[in-house]
Amino acid sequence: MLIASDGPREAGDPGVPRRSPRAWIVLLACTAQFLVVLDVSLVTVAVPSIARSLGLDELSMSWVVSAYTVAFAAVLLTGGRLCDVLGAKRTFVLAGALFAATAVVGALSVSGEMLIVARAAQGVAAALLAPTSLTLLQNVPDPRARLRAVAAWSATSSVGGALGATLGGVLLLAWPWPAVLGFEAAAALVATVAAVFALPAVARGTGRAFDGIGAIALAVTIAAAIVALVETGTSGPAAATSWIALGAAVLGAIVVIVRRRRAPDASLLPPALLRQPRITAANLLILLVAMACFPLWYLLTLTLQAGHQLTPFVSGLLFLVPSAAVVLGSLAVPVLGRRLALRTILLVGTAIATCGLAGLALGATGGELWLGTVLPATAVALGMGLLFTTLTSTATQDPPAGTAGLAAGLVNTSRQVGSAIGLAVVTIAYANTASIVIAFAAAAAAGAVAVVVTVLVRRAIARVVSEGE
Repeated sequence: MLIASDGPREAGDPGVPRRSPRAWIVLLACTAQFLVVLDVSLVTVAVPSIARSLGLDELSMSWVVSAYTVAFAAVLLTGGRLCDVLGAKRTFVLAGALFAATAVVGALSVSGEMLIVARAAQGVAAALLAPTSLTLLQNVPDPRARLRAVAAWSATSSVGGALGATLGGVLLLAWPWPAVLGFEAAAALVATVAAVFALPAVARGTGRAFDGIGAIALAVTIAAAIVALVETGTSGPAAATSWIALGAAVLGAIVVIVRRRRAPDASLLPPALLRQPRITAANLLILLVAMACFPLWYLLTLTLQAGHQLTPFVSGLLFLVPSAAVVLGSLAVPVLGRRLALRTILLVGTAIATCGLAGLALGATGGELWLGTVLPATAVALGMGLLFTTLTSTATQDPPAGTAGLAAGLVNTSRQVGSAIGLAVVTIAYANTASIVIAFAAAAAAGAVAVVVTVLVRRAIARVVSEGE
């Protein structure tokens, strides 16, 4: 099943001409990414209220959030490819409208099943929105301005994750749980209407074919692989659900390979993109950094509440410190980029993050709160900000013609898959040893691997046009 777009490719890639007002492009891109990231923490806070209202058991409670995150990770590459095929504006408007509509359906849900289906559909909408928002930034013509825009996009992601819990608490104090999804619907609707008027009317795609069957198979592969990882971490490697999910992932991967051989030009992973050493190296590092750093938030929660016996409220306040460090690291990249090569920033960022993880492994056993936990966690967060902004800019700048959206989708997929692998690893380590030290040590080991890989691929990473070297 090959689906072709309905128009020729315009000068911009994949469809936002350079004459578009830069401020509107950056604002809409950051707003979309903010909503995508905000959702998880916002809805997580509302889960207890949702469970009481709809009578959900523990498994259904977990799927209120997991249905969104699994669907999001599974469809990201498809979302990026659709952005290339349909064009940035069309995809943005479609995704924003779908995000708002599914949020409304979720808010009106009268059963757990209805809510979970709506949440999965909202995850699909988010998977279309996230790569499209990043693709919009690739059309900022000046390299330094583009790097600042990517830094703002990365910082917005961090702010969305940090503010979600606080905003959710405020909304739940005044209204019942549907207000949380109602807020998302209203914000998405405003962004969608703004995109209709602010983005240019001519936003055509590449005109290339789209492999629908391959897209479905790839989504099944990624979703099943993530479920297998999560089940292995929570139920153990011998769990039947782990093996069923793994089998589904293998079958999906076989279909993807067969479809790619039959129609390489329509593939979600075209050879022209994979042959770019800078893009593949950057995405490999994104996966490794996410694997090492993203479990920080889970392990930090255990450390603060179980190790230091802090209340959830106080723990939430302390989370603002590393969250601010992520924002600081993201916004620092354009400034540092004036004096340092981006590959140097990568080495510094990986070193800071790995040292922070090692510090947490040494000080997380009930030691001094600030020096043993908060300070090293802040170092990890600072390194994350430096790394993800730099790597995102590297992995999405000047991709092969017709693959800008797919390059953005690949970045987001690498982050999601790396996060899932890292969380599964530390969960298994903690479940089998009951030691937070071992769990942090596992994350630190992944960080050390990232440092080594950064050194090995530094020549590929150096091929960034914005460095002007």
